[in-house]
Amino acid sequence: MHTLASLASRELATLQGEALLADAITLMSDKNISSVLVARGLAVVGIITERDLVRLVATGVDPMKTTVEAVMTGQLVHLPETVPIDEALYVMEKEKVRHLVVTGVDPACAVDEPGVELYRKHQLRADDKGILSAKGIITYTDVVRKLEEEFFKKPLTVSDCMSTSLHRIDVNSAIRAAFVIMNDQRLSSLLVDRQGKTVGILTERDVVRFVRSGESLDNRVAEVMSPSPMTVSQDVSLFEAARIMEQHRIRRLLVRDPEGHICGMVSHSDIVRAVRKNYRAVLQGEAARSRKALSQIGEGVADLDGNSFRVLWINSLGADMLGLNSCAEALGWEFTGFLDAKGAEQLHRDFIQRTPRDAVYCTAALPKPGERHLWLSYEMIRDFRGGSCIRVVFRDITALASAQEKLEAEKTRLQISFHASREGILILTEKGRLIEWNRRARELLRLPDRADLTLTVGEWRQEVRILDETGRLIGSSEDQFQAFLETGQAVYDQLLRFLFHDGSSLWLMVSASPVLTSRCIIVTLYDVTARRQKELEIQRSEKKYRTLIHNLTEAVLLLTPAGDVLDLNPAAREILQITEDQPLPHPLAEFYCTFVDRDGRPIPTEEIARWEGTRRKAPFKDREIGIITGDRIYWGVLTQTPTFGQDGAVESMIVTFNDLTEYMESKRQEELLLTCSIDFARATTEDEVYTILAHYLRRLGRANGKLDAILLRAVTNPTQGQALIQWADSRFHFSGDFQPARCKAFASGVDLIVKDARIEYGCPAHEINADSGSYFCTNLSVAGQVVGVLHLYSSSAGFFDDQTARVVRSLLALAAPTISNMRLIDHNRRLSLIDPLTGLHNRRYLEQTMESMVAQAHDTDRRFSLLMADIDQFKKFNDTFGHDAGDKALRMVAANVRNCLREEDIAVRFGGEEITIILMGATKDMGVGIADRIRKRIEQTPIEIGDDHIQYVTLSIGVSAFPEDGKTLEKLIQRADVALYEAKRRGKNCVAAFERAQ
Repeated sequence: MHTLASLASRELATLQGEALLADAITLMSDKNISSVLVARGLAVVGIITERDLVRLVATGVDPMKTTVEAVMTGQLVHLPETVPIDEALYVMEKEKVRHLVVTGVDPACAVDEPGVELYRKHQLRADDKGILSAKGIITYTDVVRKLEEEFFKKPLTVSDCMSTSLHRIDVNSAIRAAFVIMNDQRLSSLLVDRQGKTVGILTERDVVRFVRSGESLDNRVAEVMSPSPMTVSQDVSLFEAARIMEQHRIRRLLVRDPEGHICGMVSHSDIVRAVRKNYRAVLQGEAARSRKALSQIGEGVADLDGNSFRVLWINSLGADMLGLNSCAEALGWEFTGFLDAKGAEQLHRDFIQRTPRDAVYCTAALPKPGERHLWLSYEMIRDFRGGSCIRVVFRDITALASAQEKLEAEKTRLQISFHASREGILILTEKGRLIEWNRRARELLRLPDRADLTLTVGEWRQEVRILDETGRLIGSSEDQFQAFLETGQAVYDQLLRFLFHDGSSLWLMVSASPVLTSRCIIVTLYDVTARRQKELEIQRSEKKYRTLIHNLTEAVLLLTPAGDVLDLNPAAREILQITEDQPLPHPLAEFYCTFVDRDGRPIPTEEIARWEGTRRKAPFKDREIGIITGDRIYWGVLTQTPTFGQDGAVESMIVTFNDLTEYMESKRQEELLLTCSIDFARATTEDEVYTILAHYLRRLGRANGKLDAILLRAVTNPTQGQALIQWADSRFHFSGDFQPARCKAFASGVDLIVKDARIEYGCPAHEINADSGSYFCTNLSVAGQVVGVLHLYSSSAGFFDDQTARVVRSLLALAAPTISNMRLIDHNRRLSLIDPLTGLHNRRYLEQTMESMVAQAHDTDRRFSLLMADIDQFKKFNDTFGHDAGDKALRMVAANVRNCLREEDIAVRFGGEEITIILMGATKDMGVGIADRIRKRIEQTPIEIGDDHIQYVTLSIGVSAFPEDGKTLEKLIQRADVALYEAKRRGKNCVAAFERAQ
């Protein structure tokens, strides 16, 4: 319901008490108002109304000579602006006034004494001091203008409230007579008739206008009256009548009956009285229904007397909450008596001061042990009779109170935690205003004390700049805060830098969470300045480390335990042929590279890249390996260095590879050449030298290829074309068609290297007719003479690079002096085993070779024959013709013996003029035949002695055979000698075979 504050006219028409009544009349006429307030200084002490003017004019008071204070109505009825309209109407009806002064509420009492029925504690009428706080004035007209449909609870028509007692005056009557009637009967209007028909109306407003005009009171009413009021049917609703009066700005309506005759008149006063009476009747019924409904709700409800605070009515649930067995037990008792002392005191004070409350916490004073906690709400109301009443609504919150205590304790703990937190905490509104922050936030951000809660982020940002990790300035407009709230998404762990005016800065980890229900943002700040400085230091250190690693000649890789490459430096990229655009991490096993040991055997990539378990020692520590990428191989030492986490597990692995390709190749060559030179020094024959050379040539095989064929052919007589070394993989074979004149290396004396037979034109004399691969041809020189041509072949293109060629040449250079030495030794050995006069082997050679020859023949069941030949009468020949002639005879015999023998047969000067001959594979009969052929050739060969003297010699030959005549050299020589003796006995110049009988 509206209060007087919404109704009172704020523009007060006021005159000081010494003003003339004429001034009041002029003011009322000009402003078209019904009253003027009379003031004495600042206080309002009286009022002049239209009714007062009627009275004064009727009694002959002169307006030009009378002051307003002399004729005003004093002791004004006034009410505070907080009083409801309904109660104000009650007062106006009770005090029989049509004008009510509205006053303000004393600020000192605004808290303790606001609200309903304040007027009951004060005088309704002002004393002689007047009213100092007048704020407005209301009339019935003002009330009607403010009436709403809620006042018309029960439909009413104008016939229910119209005045049927109509006062009339003839149109030709004197004005004075009309004013006397209105004053005597306290009428606000008179109907003006002409011959029984209403032609106008004379109202108090007309009186004011007439007095203002200064005309004579003897004039006729027709000259002053207003036109006849509007008429309405008697069945028009009261609400509609009020709207018509408001619309046409009139205060009266004439009511006509169904026949059209005027049967009454309704004014603002009639409408207000009828509406108020109707409103009270309806409210009485509603009160009954309301109490019935209140008995059914889940809260306690009680109505109290507004003065004594005794219980007039209470529902059953309310009685139970107060610890009573029935509602009747509460009736007549003061309500505060059911509460504890603290609660009773507060309620008693509020009831006296007419102060409504919402959710007052109290404890019921139960007649039985235990406590019951209540929440009370109360307001000042009017009962259906208009009397003062207090309605109390209460709820049992015993369980809630217990929870509230726990909540308060928790809140206290949270507050302690809030202010003791190591993290700064801010609470912002959606417009960026700081409404709460803890001690740590104040220290970090240099905020003022909490007493200043008007600070906004924008104002604070004038003292500090905020940058993100990249150095970009962060804004903080109101729109940004609202947009952040609208997203509803929290932001966590955003690293920001706060720069203060004094040059200092802080790195803070900032998180923000929107609270949509309260439209605020909670921000947490964690100081990570020390950590950030450490991180920046680490970043600088890492940058230096990366620069160092980047410029290292060593290849460095960072791997995961699973073998994925996380990072690598340019040296590693070059070796592994990894481009800059290769995404990482990437498994090392998927790069096009192969790892091999120093002998060229593959090493699984997993052994290099993967690391399993919690091993503390790397398997590779300066291990020599090779890395093959494309057609190139890198040799070096590889080291694995794992890094471990706190749990002992490997987090990553650093692999370093020091490229020592040139050094290691040189070292390997040195080792190979050194070992080869040692083996050459230990060789005993030239053939062994070739075997050693072939062995080390085959070791030239590397991971990117190997030798598939080796061929060393002699190019000097008597062994020209002989294969001194011949080896080939099973896939290849030699043609056997060697033509030194077509060999480019031999013919030019320059090495020939064909790196790719598919592209380059090779040598037509090469004996490996392959369409692909590579080969290398060079000469073997011994003592300045080319003695052989070395042909090397590999199925891998590019195998024979400059380095490999140098190694081959070095091996040949080592082999050449060894071969020369072997040949010299062999020559000397042969000289020691050959008779210098005849050129035949000597007896020493026979003794050295025959033992092995007999053993070999015994093992293979091979036969051979032994011949013992002796020059007949050689001593006599020597004595007769001299030693020179004897030497010629020996040389002639030796030459003919050699010419009659095969390559595998052996001729030995056994001693003096005796010659021993070994015929390999010959039976005794075959030996006899060959011996006889030798004998005949000797006897037919002349010996020149002197210039023209010729002599001849003959041979006697004895023959023995292996194994029938003996199985040892001694036995065979002995029995051949026996057969020789038999040939001598037979007359010389004959052949005799050993017979058992001999």
